Amino acid sequence: MRTHKFKYVDDRGERANAMPELTRSALAREAGISRSQLSRILNGRIEPPVETLRKIAVAMDATMDETDAWLRRLRKQNGRERVS
Repeated sequence: MRTHKFKYVDDRGERANAMPELTRSALAREAGISRSQLSRILNGRIEPPVETLRKIAVAMDATMDETDAWLRRLRKQNGRERVS
């Protein structure tokens, strides 16, 4: 079983999801992206480029597939699924 370096927790205390223990600010800092860019990704407003997805995955100590699945789950929970 894979253990993750972090467990993500939403800044507002909502949606404690099964990945990384970081706030949005800490996750953005760890991934080397702006908080606003991370927010747009998490809210489903933009689809992250592969390199950005990789940075988020590395920050969370997860695979890109795990990170992508986690983002899709977040978007679905929020009713923000992007239609390709």
